[in-house]
Amino acid sequence: MVKKLQFLTILLFLGFCFSSILADDGKIVGNVIDTQTGEPLPGTNVYIEGTTLGAAVDTDGFYVILNVPPGVYTVIANIVGYKEVRMTGVDIDADATTQLNFALEATTLESAETIVIEAERPIIRKDISATQIELTTEHIKNTPTGSVTELLNLQAGFEITQDVDKGAGLAIRGGEIRESDFRVDNISMKSNLTDVSFMTVPKTSIKNIQLLTGGFNAEYGQIRSGLLNVTTEQGSNKYHMAIDYRHAPPQYKHFGPDVYAKDGRIWQMFNGPQAFTGITTDDVALFYETNGAQGYPLTFEGWNAVSERYLKDDDPDNDLTPQEALELWKWRHRGRDYADEPDYDFDATFSGPLPFVKDTYFSTSYRREQRLYAYPLSKKKAVTNMFSLKLNSQISNKLKLGFTGIYGDVEGTAPDRRGGNLSSIGVAFPGSYGALAGMITGDYYSSQWTADAFGMYEMYGNWWLSLGEEDLLRLSLDGTYVFNPTTFLEARYTFAKTHRFTWRALPRDLTLIHEINGRWYDETPIGTYGVNTPDQTGYFGINGHARRFENTFDYLHQIKLDLVSQVDKYNQVKVGIQIDIPIFEVRSMRQVKESAWANLGDTVMGDWYLLDNPDQMYRDMDVMYALEPKNWQWWDESPLLAAFYIQDKLEFQSMIANVGVRFDYHNPRTKGYKMDIPWDLSYQETNWDADGQYWWGTQRTEEVKSKIYIQPRVGLSFPASETTKLYFNYGHFYQTPYPYFWYSYAGPLSGPGFVMPNPDLEAPRTVAYELGVEQSIADMFLIHLAGYYKDVTGEDQLLSGVDWDHTVENQWWSNNLYRDIRGIEIRVEKSWGRYTTFWANYDYRLLSQGYTVLPYVYENPLENEAQETNAAQTKVRAQPRFRAGLTVMTPTNFGQLWGGWSATLLYRWDDRGEFIWDPQVPTPQQHWIQRVDYSNTDLKVEKNISAYGMKATLYLDIKNLWNQKFLNTNHFNQAEALAYREALRLPWEEGDQKGDDKWGTWKKDYIQLGWMNWIQFLNPRQIFFGIRFEL
Repeated sequence: MVKKLQFLTILLFLGFCFSSILADDGKIVGNVIDTQTGEPLPGTNVYIEGTTLGAAVDTDGFYVILNVPPGVYTVIANIVGYKEVRMTGVDIDADATTQLNFALEATTLESAETIVIEAERPIIRKDISATQIELTTEHIKNTPTGSVTELLNLQAGFEITQDVDKGAGLAIRGGEIRESDFRVDNISMKSNLTDVSFMTVPKTSIKNIQLLTGGFNAEYGQIRSGLLNVTTEQGSNKYHMAIDYRHAPPQYKHFGPDVYAKDGRIWQMFNGPQAFTGITTDDVALFYETNGAQGYPLTFEGWNAVSERYLKDDDPDNDLTPQEALELWKWRHRGRDYADEPDYDFDATFSGPLPFVKDTYFSTSYRREQRLYAYPLSKKKAVTNMFSLKLNSQISNKLKLGFTGIYGDVEGTAPDRRGGNLSSIGVAFPGSYGALAGMITGDYYSSQWTADAFGMYEMYGNWWLSLGEEDLLRLSLDGTYVFNPTTFLEARYTFAKTHRFTWRALPRDLTLIHEINGRWYDETPIGTYGVNTPDQTGYFGINGHARRFENTFDYLHQIKLDLVSQVDKYNQVKVGIQIDIPIFEVRSMRQVKESAWANLGDTVMGDWYLLDNPDQMYRDMDVMYALEPKNWQWWDESPLLAAFYIQDKLEFQSMIANVGVRFDYHNPRTKGYKMDIPWDLSYQETNWDADGQYWWGTQRTEEVKSKIYIQPRVGLSFPASETTKLYFNYGHFYQTPYPYFWYSYAGPLSGPGFVMPNPDLEAPRTVAYELGVEQSIADMFLIHLAGYYKDVTGEDQLLSGVDWDHTVENQWWSNNLYRDIRGIEIRVEKSWGRYTTFWANYDYRLLSQGYTVLPYVYENPLENEAQETNAAQTKVRAQPRFRAGLTVMTPTNFGQLWGGWSATLLYRWDDRGEFIWDPQVPTPQQHWIQRVDYSNTDLKVEKNISAYGMKATLYLDIKNLWNQKFLNTNHFNQAEALAYREALRLPWEEGDQKGDDKWGTWKKDYIQLGWMNWIQFLNPRQIFFGIRFEL
């Protein structure tokens, strides 16, 4: 809390010292003529009301106003002798050209008549040469989503990814999470170390969201799939306040009973009618309705046998009667609280003129989200906060200054588990991103992730996953200097910090608090204690700990200069440079063997591990590193990245050409490892311990050269008719490799060998093509069709060198993977209407991938030949998606009772794809089985009320309106999975077994789902109640 108060103090201080125009601005162009003669009216003043932005019309009747922040404005044209024309409702989008033509009517000098015209928002933006989606404030309000992430998941090509393998974030058009950037007012919210973005934004502050999925101009670097930019509210002459609160009562986020219910199946097994005598897999009397002939999936010897076993061992302290053994089991399996608190969002924004400071405006906003997990993990919920402060000051007609500060944090459970195949890199081995995946968020889309992390062995303790917290700080100073009406300079300095730390649950309180027949026991299984230890039954853990600790910082200093000039009527040129200096301070301890914790409290490491103060724990990390350096990632690196770009926006008779080139400079500023042969035995720990040298450091001798990448970008847009636009774009896009792949080392999980970084890695490249068409129908509907192809090369993969007898396996990163992505997107919109609006999109995508060099280099040539025989390209079959939203509303002039109502129905459908039923059989005999398609319907109903200058909205969000169920097949144990497979009736089978079942089919009499009925179905209906008001 102290740190947060310190931050707010610094933020406010800087805000008063500096005053942001950080979002990419738009421009207004047009012509002014005399209504009667059609002749141009040079000298006419065209300006934006309430701003200092304007221009004078030239001799050809043309004018241009540059550097217009996104928003809705009134534009005025006047000249002596003509009636003034006010065009209201002019909507300016980021990075777009808005054309406004004025026809002025002559009048006498005595007349002061003003003509007011409502601007028409074009259905088709003809100056956009790529797929670009603008989400307006009204669209955001009407859609039944709680967060920006959920909203973006509805767009064509966007997919929420929340699992341990891929991380947490948005993947766009088949790309990885790291290939896109999420920005707030053009400030990146992505960690430079992990490439995972912080995507919480106060919804009340959002003016619009711009989504780019291809055809990026040359000014955009370090992205290959998508750019998402949120433009937030900017202060004006009037004070404005908006508050939104959204609340869902406590409820289970799974179908079925409470996990820990006393009449549930676990308790009935160990505390039921057969608990003392035992249960076998042949016992079909218990839970027959779900297990059928398969019998109960677990065995239990019974409390009589447990007692007898304890009485016969050499430990007198565990001698228990059968009843005492049961009572002890009940105490240590008493269940945990979950689903006992609400989910909620609190969101507020306040803006206006800054008191006592002339021509200076502020906007501040705050958002807090609480989401309970579907099942209790090391914590039972995730909590996210985000605060921002934005100031801008018009110092003079030529100079504008701005400041933006953003602070965010999230507390929850980190997705890394006790061990598995994680290395100290955290991302080195296929199968897990470990601590790099961010927090498990607890929202609707992370329920599957939570269920997968909620194992039966760990369900009663809170110690198996690491606690986690991430916080970020972004500070940006911005200045715009106008040389003349057609040329201006933008300068920006940005400081970014991301801090990530994880640690284990608090140590167990060993105070004796529970008595069983004269014996006293502590709070087991709560709290960290000892090594992994099962209970009397062997099915549930009662002791254990998480195995990852991290206290990692990444910083960024960024300087960006842009010179923009409208060279003539047709060409707007932008030239810019950007310098990035990331600074990485990585402090991360990987998993260690159980034996390392066997004597907790008896060693320095043990004393440190049992600290209950994380701040003290991290202050002493250097001591722990010195004791066990091979278990840590401990490095400080700072690469140098720079870019130069030039682009021209050519506008000629409704044809637009965006042409540019970008030069990127990458310098890791470190040395690489020298390796004479792939299975080099010198990379063994025993060879490198001499002279006190850390064994991974002595071979870092190879000089690494800096690299320059040239990236041409071309985009064309031209009208095929008054209502049709065609566009095409092409570009090369590079992105630096993961810093972990440049710098992180790792010892083997077992045996000799080394996982080494490769600072000489090339930047992965995407060459993208897109062809699209947009059609306006009846000046009301928009039809958008786009096809794209992405050629992705140089993706990172671990290569391995294996010696003759498989005693050494050295691994190193290489640019070895490729992907080919092809897709089609269809979008239909009706964005305006008195009674209805509508939108729908369809996304169809194909993916193929493979490697250019075989991933293993064997000393044995026969093994290399065998690897070549089995090598094949992987082709993923298409998984199309469909989204649609329909809003029905009543106009406000229907009266207080019937006016101002709206209802939005949101429908989603996903093809879940298919997989090979038995990949072990020869290819001609393989069959593909389709997964059950996913669908869902949400509803939002709201009532708008206006009174006394205040606008209020009462609303209801309902998720999973029809309470649909989809089987969670990940929960099956081996016996249940086999029983389910055998029960399905499939198209290639014969006789009674022939059918049309899919993977996930469950509502059939002949299918038994097993006994864990609390985890079979996720995400039941959830209802949020909300209120929003503005004044």
